[in-house]
Formats: sequence, C-alpha cells, structure tokens
Amino acid sequence: MHRLTDAKTGDPISLTAAAAEIYGMRRARDQLISSSLVGEPGWDILLALCAEHPGKLAMTSVSQRVGVPASTIRRWIAALESAGLVERMVSPVGEPIFLSLTEEGCRTMERCLKSMLRASHR
Repeated sequence: MHRLTDAKTGDPISLTAAAAEIYGMRRARDQLISSSLVGEPGWDILLALCAEHPGKLAMTSVSQRVGVPASTIRRWIAALESAGLVERMVSPVGEPIFLSLTEEGCRTMERCLKSMLRASHR
C-alpha cells in the first residue's frame, strides 16, 4: 500500500494503518449498535485483509474478526472472489484456507481509502 499525506499536518498516512483504524472504529461501533443493524460483512472483510496487507488471514480468523458466521463469510468471499478483489490460498488437506487481497483488490482499497481520507480531512 502507498502512503498519502495528511492534508492538515502534512504527515504521511499509511493506508494499511488507515484501514486498521477504520476497521477498529467499526468494531467499536459494533459494541454499541448491533451489527445486524449496521453490518457490512463484505466491507469488513476487505478492511480486515487490507489492514493485514501484505499478509494473509486464515478464513476462520476473518470470520472471527468480522463477527459473522462462517457460512456468511463463505458467501461474501465467493462474491469478492468473483469481483476479483480477494483470492483464496488453499493449503494441503487439513490446513486452513488463507485469504488475501488480489492486486486489483489492493488497488481498489487504496483508491477507496484515499478518497475516504480526503473526505475526512475537508
């Protein structure tokens, strides 16, 4: 992920750090308002993977972080894979399945996070 400059301070902002901060804000919100009212599993998956970039996360870890059942995660992962944003890395039998952002997923999240950060600094 690239860096963006904070419009107010001129300091560099890591987009990975921005994703982690936004993700943390959403988790804090979920402590006060049910995610069934304001939940967005697809966005949360992308944020969780972006915050870990360039790493990868086990599918079970993604499910725990996002706070939705594994069946919901599987449906969202399939949709995100179809859109070319997420890819699965299948390990040998008995090993966990890992997820990561594709190159297109990284570019898309970078554009989105930059746009969100610019809007928040107006």
